[in-house]
Amino acid sequence: MHLVGNSLQVGKFAKLSLVLFCAVLLVLIYIPGISGALYYDDYSNLEGLASIQSWGEAWSFVSGGHAGPLGRPIALLSFVPFASGWPENSQGILFFNVVVHCFNFLLFFLIGRECLALIGNVERRLHFRIALMSALMWAVLPILASASLIAIQRMTGLATLFGLLGVLGFIKGYAWAERRPFLGTLAQLSVLGLGTLLSIYTKESGALFPVFALLIDFFVVRLKGERDGWPWLRRLVLCAPLLFVLFYISPIRFDWFAVNSYRGFSPADRVVTEWVVLWEYLYRGFFPQSPTAYGPFHDYYGLKTLDLGVIAAGMSWLAVLLFAFAYRSRYKFFSFAVLWFVAGHLIESTSLMLELYFEHRNYVAMYGICLFLTVAAFTAKGKIARVAPWLLGAYIVLLAAVLLAITSLWGQPQEAADTWNKRHPGSARAALHAVFLEQSKDDLAALGEQNSEYISRERMAFALKVLDRTKQACPDCLDIRLQGVMYSCVISDGHDTASRMREAISVAETGRINVTVVDQLFNLHTLLSANQCGSLGFSDLLSLIELLEQSSKMNVAVYGAKIYFVKAMIEQELGQIDMVWRSLSQAENIAPDAVPVLQYQVYFALEQGDISRAEQAIARRENDAQVASTLPDELLSAMKQAIAEARE
Repeated sequence: MHLVGNSLQVGKFAKLSLVLFCAVLLVLIYIPGISGALYYDDYSNLEGLASIQSWGEAWSFVSGGHAGPLGRPIALLSFVPFASGWPENSQGILFFNVVVHCFNFLLFFLIGRECLALIGNVERRLHFRIALMSALMWAVLPILASASLIAIQRMTGLATLFGLLGVLGFIKGYAWAERRPFLGTLAQLSVLGLGTLLSIYTKESGALFPVFALLIDFFVVRLKGERDGWPWLRRLVLCAPLLFVLFYISPIRFDWFAVNSYRGFSPADRVVTEWVVLWEYLYRGFFPQSPTAYGPFHDYYGLKTLDLGVIAAGMSWLAVLLFAFAYRSRYKFFSFAVLWFVAGHLIESTSLMLELYFEHRNYVAMYGICLFLTVAAFTAKGKIARVAPWLLGAYIVLLAAVLLAITSLWGQPQEAADTWNKRHPGSARAALHAVFLEQSKDDLAALGEQNSEYISRERMAFALKVLDRTKQACPDCLDIRLQGVMYSCVISDGHDTASRMREAISVAETGRINVTVVDQLFNLHTLLSANQCGSLGFSDLLSLIELLEQSSKMNVAVYGAKIYFVKAMIEQELGQIDMVWRSLSQAENIAPDAVPVLQYQVYFALEQGDISRAEQAIARRENDAQVASTLPDELLSAMKQAIAEARE
């Protein structure tokens, strides 16, 4: 007996050592990628991080998130310890992301082992191997690299960590539920609820973890000794989040056929496109591609029209789902994998008006398929039974090798940016990212004034080549064209600048408006004010903005209010005073809580000697309780003081 006990201890130690070895190996695979760059959403979501100097500022940062309807405060809180070094400490931030990914690997291993123990029809001796190999396959999937190597995607990894802890606690609670049905069920739901709550406030897609628990309960669990009522009560409670999610994305809650002014397409358009996107996710997820096929830039992914190919994609999903449900007892792990994958995409790949394609949306969804493939390999029958696990191992090694190539590419920011720009010529983000990295190389001031100016101009010339290459593949990319105008102002002759502005004006009415376009309008106003654009004048920029006014996106605060703000500045430069007031009024109508618009109205009125108009601008905001609650007291007091001084 003593020898048996020792052998069991040795066996447990060996298994633990193997799991930890895999976790360390996973870190080593990802390490080359932590020297990578920061990306578009990193800057927009973490812009206030560097300014944190006090607890109050930390709270403002954590509670002021805008990435989702709940603000994702827990995710933002996890960035606060990195505030003092941001953005130079991006390596530390990315390493933290990798550590979170490794913990998720461990949690999927534990969840897989528990599920296999509960299901009962897989040999016990295989549980450890299947659980470890399926979790490892998931952890090294190349399509998931962006979830750890984009700083702000910590939201995805950390939300998964909390959600998986809740699911693991839920599964562990089955043992108690067998002995004490009511208390055990209550404990299961409580732990799952806590994990889900933490996950939701990290990223809203955390609402899906009760759905994953429901799938486990429905497909995996066959308990003995429970009273008849409690399993059904547990399942009834677990169904509530699923029904809420289905209602939230359904045409009952909002019009699927109304075109969204922010995105430029309807929910129905998006659903049809996602039929194809989901198949592409599976293809890229489990059929290893070139390392350059994976990356952060898919903004050029276009809508799919309802042609035969798209209809076939949708019908294929319907057929697979019907088969999975009809044969759920016979092909349990296959059915579990299909429904787990679909459940993982219920929020981000359906009717909600998000961007069409992001690789990190597969982060949790891919696990069920990994478990199915591993079970199939280890339970294969006949002649293939002996080689199937080895083939699976070779496949995982291949995935890991591709992942290592990807992380090595990501860890070389300039090379990665140039590669992605060539691979995705229609991506405005890829082009602008490459240009930004080129412009931010080295400290030009340290090279001397003459060398600095020469190198800066050479970099702008390179940037123009990148932008020109991209605009050929993206006929509606207004941001690419405006960026070209800005660089041309600095390094080209007036003829080239004017030509580029004419081209921008020609696509303004139908071109894509985004945050970059808005920023470029402000920058062009600054360049024109400094007379740096040759013969280009404020009237040219005004002509472009007047075409932008035709876009439905002008009703969106983040676009319309800012564009009308720039228009007012241009009209002020041109001496069109009445038009200034009109543009500011339009900006106010779109975003009545925009403080810069209010400040412009007040101080411009005082400059014109119109005290009454300044007072009216403040009064309109104060009479709206919702708007008044957003106005900073200090700024409001300063404006009132300025009015009082003007009156005196």
